[in-house]
Amino acid sequence: MAHIQHPHSKEKSGVVDVLHKCETKTTDMIDIMRDMISYLGDSSNRLLSMGDLLTKERQDGSKRHVICSNTTSGRLDHLEPCVADWHCLLNLLMVCDMYMYIKQGNIIIGCDSK
Repeated sequence: MAHIQHPHSKEKSGVVDVLHKCETKTTDMIDIMRDMISYLGDSSNRLLSMGDLLTKERQDGSKRHVICSNTTSGRLDHLEPCVADWHCLLNLLMVCDMYMYIKQGNIIIGCDSK
């Protein structure tokens, strides 16, 4: 498959591989996390891994699984699992929509009704 040419084509640093791994398996999650860290190279930077709460729990569990490793990359120290709050925000907006607008047939009764 050819690369689509665009103004930033020359800035392309590399190809990101698609990993055929299952997030629900600890060994696969460790492989996914190690692949993410491989993009950092030898830097001491930290990498935030954003996902929902279940993804964060799985990553935390995987980090606990390799905590006795001899190296920082083996312990996945440079990876910081974080919860992306956009799931919570979406839920909040859905609840607000439910309570602000009461739908009765074809008529919507809400804050902006006269």
